[in-house]
Amino acid sequence: MASEEFAQARVLWLLSDLCSMMLNPSNPNEPLSPFAILEDKRSLDIADVTADELDFLEAVTDELSTGLVKARVAEVLWITPGRRHIKHAQAALAGYQTVPLDDDTWWRGGEDCWGRALMLAPRLGKAGKEIAEQLSNRLFEALDREFDTPSPMLAPIATLILEHRVVHSQAADLPSRLEKVGRDSERSGHILRARRCYELSMDAYRAAKDPVSSARMTAALANTWVAEAEVIGDGEGAQPLIALNNLEKALQIYRKVPQRFRDQLGITELLFRLPQRIADAGNRSVGMMRVISTPPTDISGFVNDALEKVSGKSPVEALRALATLYPFAKKEDARQAALNTLRVGLIGALTGATYLDKGGRVIAKTKPLSLGAETSQDNEERIWAEMVKNHAFTRNLTVQGGVIPALGVMQREHCYKEQDLVELAKASALVPPDRALMVGKGLYWGMAGDFGMAVHFLIPQLENIVRFHMKGAELKTSNTDLEGIENENGLSTLLDVDGVDAVFGGDIVFEMKALFCSAFGPNLRNTFAHGLMDDDDFYSADAVYAWWFMLRWVAMVYWAQPAVSHQAAAEEQQASV
Repeated sequence: MASEEFAQARVLWLLSDLCSMMLNPSNPNEPLSPFAILEDKRSLDIADVTADELDFLEAVTDELSTGLVKARVAEVLWITPGRRHIKHAQAALAGYQTVPLDDDTWWRGGEDCWGRALMLAPRLGKAGKEIAEQLSNRLFEALDREFDTPSPMLAPIATLILEHRVVHSQAADLPSRLEKVGRDSERSGHILRARRCYELSMDAYRAAKDPVSSARMTAALANTWVAEAEVIGDGEGAQPLIALNNLEKALQIYRKVPQRFRDQLGITELLFRLPQRIADAGNRSVGMMRVISTPPTDISGFVNDALEKVSGKSPVEALRALATLYPFAKKEDARQAALNTLRVGLIGALTGATYLDKGGRVIAKTKPLSLGAETSQDNEERIWAEMVKNHAFTRNLTVQGGVIPALGVMQREHCYKEQDLVELAKASALVPPDRALMVGKGLYWGMAGDFGMAVHFLIPQLENIVRFHMKGAELKTSNTDLEGIENENGLSTLLDVDGVDAVFGGDIVFEMKALFCSAFGPNLRNTFAHGLMDDDDFYSADAVYAWWFMLRWVAMVYWAQPAVSHQAAAEEQQASV
């Protein structure tokens, strides 16, 4: 009796381990991966399944009822070399089709199941043709219901159809139907749904080789941002900072309209007037700003404060608390603190300093501080080095006393998905329209605790963000060599261009220089670009701070929106968190 129970337990344990693996439909070569990967261990991977276990799975697959458990067993056999059989793929597809197309299951794995099914069926050739038709019919039937009564499932289903280029008799009508729902939603005040429908319609028209209609949808999308800016930017209770964000977002989107369609769609005149409206909104925003001061605290106070700010909150409010945990470092305060340090440590100030990297390579030097009344260039370099050195203390205290404890609570209480952070990036005027996916991915990996992955995405995108907005402000971002070839400047050069402080603010530029560009600091941009970061560097306090810096910068305007906007966003997008 005991042996029978043990055998049953082994079977159940094996099935449990198999079902624990994460389904990654975007990776056709490795669709299953461990759900947990730690420094020196991980959960079950497909390579861990033994030959005896695979023999057992082959023997019992046909006995299992159609569903997700059978789909997982069949999927394991299908992707294992030497075990592949067409019936396994068909069994997996049959199981994936049992997942209903509703928001109760979509955000809990349903999206991944349908995505995997749409990727797998065409790979079977003739054997998968009938299944592909079944999938197509199910999706378009669900989409018909959404067009009649729109819900948060409209956009995900339409997105899936467009991404996988699902073939159906109604596919040709998809762009116009999405446009209609977008127009109706805009008129009824469902602005977030309208924007998403315009985006999808824009992509659908482009896929249908209709560039004029695609450009029209681009303009319609930009118009929603202008209209919202007009509502919230004037009158009692005006929010010029939010209006500024919306107008900048509109300008970025209008610029995506191809030149040949701008006059036809009335975009040329808008592009001429919008910069002045943005400047006016910026001036009004500055007039409404105020200074907020907080008393100094020890690290226990930092930890307790961070935990209190994020604990027990909704996913949206917890993310807001994390993004606004602390303000940007003040450049002038940092300079004054550096001067105070140098004046107190007089002996150290009167000697030069040499900076080495971990390999002992000399990467920077400073000369002794001059005691003259006039500030020399050498003095400024020494002061700057001290400012960057002090910023390291700020980074470590912020990460260890605030960001890491708060993030730990949020990971236990919530489950943020990649799409949630992509949508945040899309809504921020800071992020160029064609970079929201990459920025969102970087922000997501930081939320998941993988800061190595996060900085791989975010460091290049930070440089692009700087270049994008400098070009928008007509600042020089490139140089021309003796042969007349124009080359883009790197981040360090960009941040030294006259006028860059006016674009981003001196405090943000200071933090970018201290963290990403200075040889006196971690110099993340250059060490990353030249492959000088080792495993520890990718998970250091500097990497964590770099991720949090980007989260804070991307989100700082978005989180200033009225609470009603966040409630509407949650209802419209049905975030999975």
